[in-house]
Amino acid sequence: MKNTRWLALVCCLLLASGLAQAEASARWVQKLKGELNLTDQQVEQLQKIMDETREQRRALKKQARALHQTVSERVKSVLNEEQRKQFEAMHPRHRKIGYAKKSVDENDVSANDVPKPVLDAFARDFPKTQGVEYERKNRDGKTLYEIEYRLEGKERELLYGADGTLVEKSEGLQLTELPAPVLDAVTKGYPGARVKEAEKVMKPDGALLHYEVEIRDSGQEREIELDATGKVLRATNE
Repeated sequence: MKNTRWLALVCCLLLASGLAQAEASARWVQKLKGELNLTDQQVEQLQKIMDETREQRRALKKQARALHQTVSERVKSVLNEEQRKQFEAMHPRHRKIGYAKKSVDENDVSANDVPKPVLDAFARDFPKTQGVEYERKNRDGKTLYEIEYRLEGKERELLYGADGTLVEKSEGLQLTELPAPVLDAVTKGYPGARVKEAEKVMKPDGALLHYEVEIRDSGQEREIELDATGKVLRATNE
């Protein structure tokens, strides 16, 4: 019986590692805890493995973004001015499908590329934060700056205007932290899809704007925005 249980444990771990995301791993670990009578120490060790896997996946994702930006810049370097304008117009990072359009373009940048009011605003509220990363976004013709950081075990993001005004904020969620209607809408709307990440997007005062769920469906990366009732507000191919 013990051998059978440990074989099941190994199989579930391999599956969770293949999913490579903390949301699904949390559910697997809790399921294993109940079915295999795992000790608290075992649960902690398994969750640590899953957390490390998620961090590795995030690092690979950022490398892919950097590569995408490098390739785009190289392509633009061989185009004339008019061709570059056409290329930028036809090559946004996000393409909207079937829902209201919202033009978004993202680029990783360094702190030197971020306006001083934005850096000052973040430093004022989070003076000791390390491992910070920055993105410049073009949303509906406006340039915004996103600062990504980690606090209290959660991935968090703050979106600022160039003048340092906070526009919105978000925090990463475990799959089990999503409201049931949101999770049901995703699993029923995209059966068989793999949930990669989830986050809660809020106004500066903490009021909910929407939930974002990133999935992989039939080889296609998708980002879905939903309200608290599970209504799909927007879907995006990445």
